[in-house]
Amino acid sequence: MSPLWTHHETFPILYKIIAELSENKKGEWVTHDEIVDAILENVETLDIATKASKQRGTKKRNEAAWMVAWFSQKITKYQKSTLPSSYSQYQLIKHASTVFERRKRKGERYAYRLRRKRRHGESR
Repeated sequence: MSPLWTHHETFPILYKIIAELSENKKGEWVTHDEIVDAILENVETLDIATKASKQRGTKKRNEAAWMVAWFSQKITKYQKSTLPSSYSQYQLIKHASTVFERRKRKGERYAYRLRRKRRHGESR
């Protein structure tokens, strides 16, 4: 069985969606649900989610949520040094892990924001 959507086709779009949402929120955290909403508003990812949901008999929202979950999981693997460098989206995930901050509170999913630039003399 072939996948109904691939990391190769969805992850670059997810990266852009998260970056744009974060810029628009001026450094505030972007929640999982906000990312899913944006995926369902994006023509390309909505089309992908719609086709997959029809073939699987699932909801489009679930497909969009799975896209975000896979994206998050690959960042986690990269940060734990368990993502193979041969993985097709390795460079994008590597870049995402340096550009985005992630936060996970107990019982919640990851939220994202663009990393803040440190001012001279400021520590983490």
